[in-house]
Amino acid sequence: VENTRNDSNSPDGVTSYVAVSNVTLKNNIVRYSGTNTTVGEGISISAGGNGTNYVYNNIVYGFPEAGIYVRGGTSSAAWGVAYNNTSVNNGYGFRGRDGFSLLKNNLAFNNSLGSYNNVSGTGIHANSTNNAGSSGTIPGSSTVSLLGIAGASLFQDYANNNFHTLSSSVLVGAGTTLSSDSLLALTTDIDGQSRTTPYDIGADETSGGTPPPSDTTAP
Repeated sequence: VENTRNDSNSPDGVTSYVAVSNVTLKNNIVRYSGTNTTVGEGISISAGGNGTNYVYNNIVYGFPEAGIYVRGGTSSAAWGVAYNNTSVNNGYGFRGRDGFSLLKNNLAFNNSLGSYNNVSGTGIHANSTNNAGSSGTIPGSSTVSLLGIAGASLFQDYANNNFHTLSSSVLVGAGTTLSSDSLLALTTDIDGQSRTTPYDIGADETSGGTPPPSDTTAP
């Protein structure tokens, strides 16, 4: 699933309730517009068999339970990879499970239950890196705390749900470069624009230029 703008009034956005392998979810904006206040995830995918699932360059907001839930397998044969996603105003920002959920360059901001969550056991892998969050423990190394930072200082128009990165944001250049990553060689952002070294954290790369208005929010 790629390049979609999803406006969901059902509890879940883009989800798989059974284990799947070799699935890619990228470059999507997923918004919740329903009335449920307790359950519902924007993107949810579980690894199965011997394949890796990829979730990257997505913007997800407004879901009561979690923005993005990437469940890995129980061995390195089945990773749940989440790179350069933006999760804002959800329950949890990101959730991982079973130890092989690998998170890099993700942004979790103003999520009411916490920025990152391990559903069971170790959940999110220790090799995760360069993730940013505004509350709770941020997994992995080279983390970026957004505690006390306002949304207007991070995003182009936070009040109107434009979560593309502001050029003066602390997210700019705070990520790790993924062009040679062994699991996912990522070189572009949500708008298809090239990323530059070092990468920005989140779905948008500021150096790529100004995104078109039609790509700002879900319809």
